Amino acid sequence: MKLKTINLKGKEYCQVVDRLKYFNDTHKNGSIETSYDLTTKGVVFTAKVFIEGNLRATGHSYKPMTSEFNLEKAETRAIGRALAIFGIGADASISSYEEAQEAINQQNKQRNPYE
Repeated sequence: MKLKTINLKGKEYCQVVDRLKYFNDTHKNGSIETSYDLTTKGVVFTAKVFIEGNLRATGHSYKPMTSEFNLEKAETRAIGRALAIFGIGADASISSYEEAQEAINQQNKQRNPYE
């Protein structure tokens, strides 16, 4: 099954929600477990993909503590990376659409910090 992708600056990316739907539809005996370590500088999320209780893939994400800090985004990013490492939605890139868009937004802010 080919997953839906979104074009971002000429590259195709799969959204985490589509990776997750595919995983849930095709792996009824699978599960995803997340955990995090919160520090004064940020948070590291870990997402683990299990099939029949066996660990099959792990993904991590880091979000620094900023005014735009968002635990949900960090968790979503880790899940997306774990699913991509497992092989879902990683045809063009391990990165998800959300991850790529955030990186582009961050680059634009660095170029013009007054926006």
